[in-house]
Amino acid sequence: MRRHPSMIGAALAIGALACVAIGAGAVHTRAESNAGEPLRTADLSTSWNAKTAAAYLDQREAYWETWPLAARDHGTFCVSCHTVVPYALARPALRGLLNEKTPSEDEQKLLANVTGRVRLWNEVKPFYNDEKSGPHKTPEARGTEAVLNALILAATTREPETRVKMQTRRAPSPTCGRSSK
Repeated sequence: MRRHPSMIGAALAIGALACVAIGAGAVHTRAESNAGEPLRTADLSTSWNAKTAAAYLDQREAYWETWPLAARDHGTFCVSCHTVVPYALARPALRGLLNEKTPSEDEQKLLANVTGRVRLWNEVKPFYNDEKSGPHKTPEARGTEAVLNALILAATTREPETRVKMQTRRAPSPTCGRSSK
């Protein structure tokens, strides 16, 4: 099944917006008495628990990291758009809300996974390939993974510019040497 790029972009945008709401510690809701009233900020302290949210996200990430269908070569796992990317965007925001000084164990595993795949870029297989998934899937998968790797590295560290520069310096461009035809 072929996914439309705009669907993936929309999913990433929704995840980013959710992270902004989490990071700000507020959610905007319409006043119930009049749908035309301006947005107001609802206090999340009575209806939402950051510690519980973080524990849930960590549990889902831990499951994904060990799920056999997410497993890839070199002891790595797929950095899926639908599971790992929302985690990579939301968990650091929760870490800030919870005053956690270091990434959770699962954040560290994710970072090690991405870092490992970047370092082994020329050796690891793409998440999807032409042989199993149809024509042009290998370059699509490589391009998508390169973008997701950069996003995850930037989102999961407090010094994203340094981390991204360090890791991406080792990885060739997924389109390097290819014709634009």
